[in-house]
Amino acid sequence: MNHIDVKKEAWSRQEQTLQSPLYRLTLVARSEDGKTFNLGKKKSEQQERFWTTEEVAEKISFLSAKNAQGWDIYVTPISDSYHYIVVDDMTAEGLQELKTVGYSPCLIQTSSQGNIQSILKVEKVPGNKEQSRANDLVMQLNREWGDPAFSGVVHPFRMAGFANRKPGRNNFFTRVLEISGEICMKASAELAELRKERPIKKKKNVSRGNIPGTGNIQDELRQAEKDARKMIVGLVRSKGWEQNDSAIDYRVAKELFCQGFSWDDVYTAILSFSPALSGRHSDPADYVSRTLEKANV
Repeated sequence: MNHIDVKKEAWSRQEQTLQSPLYRLTLVARSEDGKTFNLGKKKSEQQERFWTTEEVAEKISFLSAKNAQGWDIYVTPISDSYHYIVVDDMTAEGLQELKTVGYSPCLIQTSSQGNIQSILKVEKVPGNKEQSRANDLVMQLNREWGDPAFSGVVHPFRMAGFANRKPGRNNFFTRVLEISGEICMKASAELAELRKERPIKKKKNVSRGNIPGTGNIQDELRQAEKDARKMIVGLVRSKGWEQNDSAIDYRVAKELFCQGFSWDDVYTAILSFSPALSGRHSDPADYVSRTLEKANV
């Protein structure tokens, strides 16, 4: 079995437990002359493209070459049905505690010596506070057992079978340790309690189809984002303020929330339509999540 077949087998094992309909692929540069990029986001196209399981497998030869050249390879499940909660930088002892108290990861993997990641699969419930509540759960779990700085529920993690190109990691290959495919019932119950703590407002009736970002975004959402951005950019220019794209994204998000759009709709709008987003941020999904956390108050 050659190294490409080994990577394909590792991906097959990883994805069979995730069972997400689509994935984001992110390449993070570790060399000085490299540029981090989202494989599905081109400057010439407003709409981000996501990849099916089979399409990811077809790209493994390309991804392997980029990995050898100094890029780390990350994958993010994109699903309307489930959250994939990452508990990062775990120790073996922390993992055992996590299991002992009742959490059941669908995927456990290691990306460097002594470093473990657990992925908890939790069912989504539609609502404009859903992502915010899920972010709260991510922070709780990581403060207890993982990385205290971890905050976003839509977050990339390493693709199995590829080398960790961070300095000092000795090109350690990400290995799947355990798979179950299970929904974590304990995390699901805790998220249900978090939803009760801050009531979810009625979602604005904007249907985007089954999968965000696949071309089914209603014209209403696209037009609302365009109008909000035009208004805010006009205000910034009229006041002579510095035109900061991140500050404008924040104001656009607040405006869309005020209009009654849901968290998921605003998230999709900023991720899809914010100018040159992948060029400004190495992890667009995490940036948009953090922006919405600040704006949705």
